[in-house]
Parts: sequence; C-alpha cells; structure tokens
Amino acid sequence: MKLRPLDKKGIEISMNTLIITIIVVLVLLIVALSFTYGMRGLIDQIKRVFGVTTESPQALAKDRCANLCALQRTEAYCNGVDVLVTGNETRHFDCTVESPCPGIPCT
Repeated sequence: MKLRPLDKKGIEISMNTLIITIIVVLVLLIVALSFTYGMRGLIDQIKRVFGVTTESPQALAKDRCANLCALQRTEAYCNGVDVLVTGNETRHFDCTVESPCPGIPCT
C-alpha cells in the first residue's frame, strides 16, 4: 500500500483580516469592561495598570512606608522611599516621619 504525500497548504489569512480581528477583539474587551466597571472604574483600572496615579507623592510615600512596616522590612523602612513626583523627578521620603512604625526601631 502506497501512501501519497500530504498536501501542506495551510489556511491563508490576509494581514488585513488579522488586523481587523485584533481591533474587534480589543473593542469588545473595552465594551465588556465598561459594562463591568463603568467608565469611571474602567479609567481608574487603566491608570493602575499603566502606573498613572492621581494620589499625591506624600500619600504614595505614606502607603509604601506602611507596607514596609507591615512586612517588617527594617532596612528598607529605615532607608526611606523614593517616589516619582513629575516626569523623571523623584523625591525621597523618610518613613519614620511619614508613617511611624512602633515595631521597627531605626537608629
């Protein structure tokens, strides 16, 4: 019994079809998320994903210091945290001032 060779032609998809399919999937995802979270919630979620925040640098420093305190990260807590203020400018915050932690003694 002699086997014939397989035809190796695959499904051909044009580039335009592929791009349109990707755009349609993205639009459907945005519509589904907007129904789930509402537009305000969706915008907030997108900002969180891309690191855009409306909180003040001091509030962010306070949150980071509180997290370091809760995790008992003594060295990191005592060194303080750097927070991005605007553009590429960072500002250093002292955790002992921003969010005092009684469980971590800094000398």
